[in-house]
Amino acid sequence: MPKQVDHRERRGRIAEALWTVAERDGLAAATVRQVAAEAGVSVGMVQHYFATKDEMLLFALQWVGEEFRGRITARVGALPEPRDPYEVIRIVLVERMPLDPRRRIYVLALVAWLGRAVENPELARYMLEGTRELRDRLADLLRTAQAAGRVAARIDPLRTADGLLAFADGLSSHLLQNLHTPQEAEDVLREYLARLFEPA
Repeated sequence: MPKQVDHRERRGRIAEALWTVAERDGLAAATVRQVAAEAGVSVGMVQHYFATKDEMLLFALQWVGEEFRGRITARVGALPEPRDPYEVIRIVLVERMPLDPRRRIYVLALVAWLGRAVENPELARYMLEGTRELRDRLADLLRTAQAAGRVAARIDPLRTADGLLAFADGLSSHLLQNLHTPQEAEDVLREYLARLFEPA
């Protein structure tokens, strides 16, 4: 009986290899040849799954996006019920920031791929959809906080969610410049959120 090939596992191995190369040597070094060597597979196998480097980059971005959502789900799931919208929002924003080497290369890749997205409609669409989904989730959490009297009724949840994402992205930029330590960045975020939320 022919051996069953787990194509998702193979594609995942290639995606992980891409991130390993990018972490170690920078995103520009993540060529098909380098990624194949890191994954321990042939260049032909990588090209079998990904016709172009952009296809490989898009899949790697999606792969890490799933990891990002998984980390948030696990951390939010560990919160006591009923879950405090403040804590959920803080977790979501903290997980987006480059506070460790893995998240740092993820944010660097996002910055690099924003440039590539100008000429790649599929990549641009994926990134835009992800940002909109996250913004809408934050807006829903803010509405929950408003209903509980934790956030002022006068604020617009969608505009405030846009502001929160922009603030976290700005902090991410500061972290990439080493303006803040990870702990300092988390402290700045807590102070910012404290201006929006009433004490529990």
